[in-house]
Amino acid sequence: MTSTAPTSETELLRARGIAATRHRIAALRALTGAARPLTAQQVHDELRLAGHRIGISTVYRALNTLHQAGLVHTFDRHGQTGYRRCPTTRHDHLVCLRCGVVEDQPTTAASAGSEPDGAPA
Repeated sequence: MTSTAPTSETELLRARGIAATRHRIAALRALTGAARPLTAQQVHDELRLAGHRIGISTVYRALNTLHQAGLVHTFDRHGQTGYRRCPTTRHDHLVCLRCGVVEDQPTTAASAGSEPDGAPA
């Protein structure tokens, strides 16, 4: 029996044991393809412009749930938390200190056995 990777946001959330609410799906989609991490306010603004009726506190809760599930990573954006959708496989981040663009890089053999602080994974 072969397992297939989840193909939709709904399947991805359910595979992580998370209820696939419309707000979580919308937040995940808002982050998809973003080169730079987005703050909760930016996600909220984007969702409202797209016609979603959603409050800022709901956006924060959705992003927190997605972060805890490992579906989005957080980054410091000048004192604010930025959120970015990342691959579900192990990877490292290259962050441009000038413009904030984040690139995902496959984990190298040298870094696969430790976390960024050097502690074993």
